[in-house]
Amino acid sequence: MGITSKILQEEKTTLQKSFDDLNEKIQTVEKELGMMRNNLNAVHGALQQINKLIVIDFEQGKINSLKMPLDDKKEDGLKIKEKEPAKLLNESEKWKKISTIF
Repeated sequence: MGITSKILQEEKTTLQKSFDDLNEKIQTVEKELGMMRNNLNAVHGALQQINKLIVIDFEQGKINSLKMPLDDKKEDGLKIKEKEPAKLLNESEKWKKISTIF
């Protein structure tokens, strides 16, 4: 009885199926890895934005504490206003306002 072509074909079919299954699993893991990296980048971007808003809130707190007494403050924190209609701004007025703050 030796090795026949039929036995070799069956072994080839079994190995090919194993190869295809592993290849499919690798592609699935690579897709998931890509999605996880995208999520990681999104979370990192959100962290950067939060840190930026914290700094803005801290700086606004300093400026607001210089402008009004503590008794007049009703609420601490970053205040987000509703969108205002667009206005033309005279640049010289802008710099006057900024220079009075500092």
